[in-house]
Amino acid sequence: MPRDGAIIFGNLLLLAARARTAGCTRTRNGSMSYAILRFAHFIGLTLMGAGLLGVFVTDLRSRQLRDLALFAEAVRRVRLPISGMLC
Repeated sequence: MPRDGAIIFGNLLLLAARARTAGCTRTRNGSMSYAILRFAHFIGLTLMGAGLLGVFVTDLRSRQLRDLALFAEAVRRVRLPISGMLC
């Protein structure tokens, strides 16, 4: 009986390992390549960087305004991308 339990447990471990690595490809040296995850993280990093750059430029431009109504509109335009990135 213990032997059957060990075989079942071993098969469960094998199935779990296969399910975990189903979306990954293996390279020649046996390590896994996560190309899709790397690409998704790169796209996310690029979009967040572009958003932060946009906020920085908009903030600089808003600080040059002298009219209160235009300044309030510029501050609202700065607030929208920031809240979009944080939520």
